[in-house]
Amino acid sequence: LVALTIWFLVFVLSLMGADYVTATAAIAKPWNAIIFTVFAIAMFWHAKLGLQVVIEDYVHDRAMHLALRILLILGSLVGVLSAIYAIARIAMTA
Repeated sequence: LVALTIWFLVFVLSLMGADYVTATAAIAKPWNAIIFTVFAIAMFWHAKLGLQVVIEDYVHDRAMHLALRILLILGSLVGVLSAIYAIARIAMTA
């Protein structure tokens, strides 16, 4: 995730001051879209794992623990699928 974060920061900083068309064209390049998708997947997976540890450490009620774990899984899934959809839509229409 560190290498992907560095790539993401360099990518975003290179687009500072760029217009919408330039930004979407940069995201639509195949390697950028692939790396961006991998970054989104890794970021949501990392966030899920971190929040799962917080739930396991601090939530002691079994029903609440189960409910939060299910919400965490669903939230992570919705987030990563939304990110992949947005990247794919930009890549396919640009």
